[in-house]
Parts: sequence; C-alpha cells; structure tokens
Amino acid sequence: MNKELNNYENKISELKLLILSIESNNNILTEKNGSLLTELDSTTHTINNYNNLINEQNEIIKEKDRKILQLEDSLRLLDTERDNIQHQLDVEVENRERYTSQSLKLEEDKRELQHAIEYFESQINKLSNNVNNSKQEYVYLESKYNSLKEENNELKRKVP
Repeated sequence: MNKELNNYENKISELKLLILSIESNNNILTEKNGSLLTELDSTTHTINNYNNLINEQNEIIKEKDRKILQLEDSLRLLDTERDNIQHQLDVEVENRERYTSQSLKLEEDKRELQHAIEYFESQINKLSNNVNNSKQEYVYLESKYNSLKEENNELKRKVP
C-alpha cells in the first residue's frame, strides 16, 4: 500500500511538473503570438505604405501620360504645319525665278520648324525615359508588395 502511495505521489509529482512545463510553454507561445502580431501589424503598415507609393506612382504615370498626349497633339499640329509649309515650298520652288525672296524666307521658316520639332522630340524622349523609369519602379514596388504579401500570408498560416 505504501508502495502504491509512493507510486501515486511520484505520478502526481510528474503530473505537476508536466503541468508547469505546459504552462511555461503556453506562456512562451503567448509571448511569441504577441511578437508575431506586432510583426504582422508592422508588415501591414509597410504594405500600406507600399500601396500608397504605388498609388502615387500611378498618379505620376497618369500625369505623364496626359503630358505625352498633349505633346503628341502638338506634334500632330506641327506635322500638319510642316506639311503645309512643305506644300508652299514646293509651289515656290516651281516659281523660283519670280519668288526668290519668298523662297529664302520659307527655307528659314523650315529650319526654325525643324529646330522646334527636334526640341519637341527631345522633350518626348525625356518624358519617355521618365515613364520607363516610373514603370520600372512600379514593377519593383509591385514585386516588393507581392513578396511582403506572401510573407504576411506565411505569418498568418503560422499563427494558430
């Protein structure tokens, strides 16, 4: 009987140690859970910041697209004007002897128009480079966002 009592007491002691171990593990898990929740909040905040950056970049891209459309309209007008001047130039060349002074004036106008076209083409190239840079930055931010989103999903799966 005494032996059984000792066995029960040993079992009770083992159970008490097991309970303490479980409570300790529970406390550790609670702390880890709190840490993971804090990290999740931080990640969510970071994702929100990246979303805001993406939205800002989208607005910049839209504005640059509007500017490109305006420049394209201006270029079309310049092309039309250049075509009109070219037509005038052709008429003047046919009547060169009569209109020598007018022909020289049109040549000067043509050079000025060409300089303007080159200037606008240069501006369009700069804007195109800016749009390409913005698109690359957007791709990078989108990749970063997806990475953070995946990391967030992993954390969600790990949190019971």
